[in-house]
Amino acid sequence: MHLKLYTDLGLRVLMVVARLKPDERITLPELAQRLNCSQNHVTKVANNMVRLGWLVTARGRNGGMRLALAADEYRIGDVVRTLEGNEPLINCAEPPCPFCRQCALAGLLDEAREAFYQTLNRETLASIANPARTVSMLAAILPSKAKAGKREEATA
Repeated sequence: MHLKLYTDLGLRVLMVVARLKPDERITLPELAQRLNCSQNHVTKVANNMVRLGWLVTARGRNGGMRLALAADEYRIGDVVRTLEGNEPLINCAEPPCPFCRQCALAGLLDEAREAFYQTLNRETLASIANPARTVSMLAAILPSKAKAGKREEATA
């Protein structure tokens, strides 16, 4: 399974915004710069997240975006499911499959997708956006990169 670029960017937007202080907001140009991404792409994703009620915006001199809810209320599986859409992993109709209604592949893939979302739902935006947690997760997977991350964090 491969996530859409839109979903990847959406997760990154939420992670940046989750790291803001409670009274802080971020503008679209600042967000695009932090993500090293086109402001047009960031705007498209952020506007959708405002419509979904995940982000709130304020205009004016101290305007910008912030999370609409506490970061621990955003379940990662639910976020990914919403951003990805609920499209089936395979389409038995295009091109027409000779095994249509005679195999269990589509059902098996649907079950696997649900397990994927359930696994992601073990984590919240708060847990994945926390820099200390991210470094400790990396330590379990890639010890040399996590140590470098800890050195960078200590000098910051």
